[in-house]
Parts: sequence; structure tokens; C-alpha cells
Amino acid sequence: MAFWGADTEQLQQQAELTGAGAKQIEDLAMRLSSTVSTVAWLGPDADDFRATWEGDLRQRLHEAAERLGDVKASKQHGARRRVVGRMPRWA
Repeated sequence: MAFWGADTEQLQQQAELTGAGAKQIEDLAMRLSSTVSTVAWLGPDADDFRATWEGDLRQRLHEAAERLGDVKASKQHGARRRVVGRMPRWA
């Protein structure tokens, strides 16, 4: 039998790995926020870095995690469609 399209199990595995990556990024962002706000670093460079972290860098990590979440959802949807596509029409 010929195989056409993505392997459902692989799509599910990729979705789970992608979701785990998104969670790792979110966890990292939380740890970094905690470190940035509590580290004993004073002066204009410290203030500039904290402002950059709060104003831009943290948001970029959050957006990356969101995009990975979107990819996870897309892979899960694709896997579900593959399973439904294999069902007999009378099922």
C-alpha cells in the first residue's frame, strides 16, 4: 500500500515536542525576569538592560513561545485530519 502525506504518530510526537519547547521558553523567560529584577547590578547600564528586557526581549521570548504553540496546534489538527481521513465514510 502506498503512503501519501504525513505520518500521524510523527505529527503527534512533533506536536508534543514543539509544545514542550514552547513551555521551556516560557519557563526560561520567567527565570530570566526573576534574575534581571533581583540581580545586584546598579548603574545606567543595568537600568538600560532592565528596560530593554522589560520592553522588548521578554516580549520576543513570549512571542516565540506563542508561535511554537501555534505550530503545535497545527500539527495536532493535521494529525486529527489524517485520522478522520482514514475512517470509512459510514463511521
